[in-house]
Amino acid sequence: MLLFFLSLIILYLLTAWVCSNIATNSRENLPNRNNEIYVVSNGVHTDIILPLESINTQIIQNLHLHPNTKYVAFGWGDKGFYLNTPTWGDLTFSTAVNALFLKSQSAIHVPNIKM
Repeated sequence: MLLFFLSLIILYLLTAWVCSNIATNSRENLPNRNNEIYVVSNGVHTDIILPLESINTQIIQNLHLHPNTKYVAFGWGDKGFYLNTPTWGDLTFSTAVNALFLKSQSAIHVPNIKM
């Protein structure tokens, strides 16, 4: 019985090792460019910032950006939390419970950044 359990553990570890060494993308398939991605936070909300040239042109057309925009920030989360909690001091129990546990509306925050 002990041998059976030991062989199950060894089989599990061997399977984990084999599966972790299977390559999903080889180096030959990767593009030769660097992609810039920035993450910024005000302590409460976090945004992902992307250079304008790395965003799909159909998305850019729908954003109505200023002509000098070089970067676009995307933030997503619970609408009530986003609108009612600019700082941690503004967080209420009901806002936190709604954001964490209840089905509520989402919001996407998309400011443009001119540099």
